[in-house]
Amino acid sequence: MKKRALGTTIALLSLAAGTLVGCGQQDTGDGESIQYGSATPADSPAADHPAGTGFTPGGDVAGTVGGYRTMVSDGHRLALRGETGLAVGSVGQLEDGSAFTTRLDKACGDVSATVDPARQAGTFVLACPAGADGAGEPTVYLIDAKEPSLDRTVTVDHPVTNAAVLTDGRVVATSRDDSTVTVTGADGRDTREIKLDDNSDRLIAVPVDGGTDGVVSANRKLSKIAGISLPQSDAAYLRGGRGFADMRPAGDQTFIVTDALENELMVFTIDPVVRLHQTAPVDPSPWGLFWDADHQLAWVSSTAANTITGYSIAAGVPVAHGQLSAQPNVRAIAGADGHIVTVSADSPVITVIDKADVARAADQAPADDGAATGDKPVHPNKPTATTTATE
Repeated sequence: MKKRALGTTIALLSLAAGTLVGCGQQDTGDGESIQYGSATPADSPAADHPAGTGFTPGGDVAGTVGGYRTMVSDGHRLALRGETGLAVGSVGQLEDGSAFTTRLDKACGDVSATVDPARQAGTFVLACPAGADGAGEPTVYLIDAKEPSLDRTVTVDHPVTNAAVLTDGRVVATSRDDSTVTVTGADGRDTREIKLDDNSDRLIAVPVDGGTDGVVSANRKLSKIAGISLPQSDAAYLRGGRGFADMRPAGDQTFIVTDALENELMVFTIDPVVRLHQTAPVDPSPWGLFWDADHQLAWVSSTAANTITGYSIAAGVPVAHGQLSAQPNVRAIAGADGHIVTVSADSPVITVIDKADVARAADQAPADDGAATGDKPVHPNKPTATTTATE
């Protein structure tokens, strides 16, 4: 999707590295304070006829991975990060236990994904401050989705917990405990560093058709997003809503964010700087999300409502299409061969919603109001705290 299709930009939040006003708590002027950051998912009610079929992973997958934390996909294969390990494989491999698994030091970060369209495959990227076993050097692991292993690595000087690989092969890494960004060349050499204002606990690469990928980091505690300029060795900051939950690339120059406190889906672009274009209300406590390139929809899960809803962003304003019932306490959702795969915080079961059901939901006409499932209007031009920043 081209940036132009998003319509009117609502605000340019920051043009250079800077600090945001009111992170943590902000006084409303009437003696009340508004929370910013440190969002957590709401507990789910009992599920009523959730969609999909569940299975407990075979072999040692569940025992190695531990409680599920996050999951990403290259469109075909999944990387499932848990409290104690990582599993990589197709749905079938996860089910029969033949997926690649490895135990990880608890300090290792979450996993990200970069897709190579030419190979119809991707690279899953994992960063560990002291190696996968906790006894080595700061290391970024580049895991081939088709033939997963921990053999391909990049070592860096600073402890790292988040990393992404760009389509040109460069590796960018950050840390939840340090504000240094490390950029390493495709050959594993030519390393340089960029200093940010804040630490980072989420990092993604955003594709740019015919250009260099954008790099975006996030700080959940402060609900801040930074667009990192590699050429300028700088970053532009803006607020990631009141309660940043997660973010994913969403096609050319675009990424999407869930705000778990404001109950919104946020749409950003990254060229030439990070801009917030649109927000729309979603079901309460949105958490997991992914971009469905086949249907051109952003799928968003709600833990408070046990729903997964697809939103089109083609016209600029996110518009709700179909909705699927979800298992309780979904922590991550991803697409694999047209199916939607979900994992929950309180169960080892992996749920697969069949691609036929996904397609039917995706093809549903939007609601009459053109908005979402919540009771608030869409905000194509909303002057709220999400757009408040100082340079």
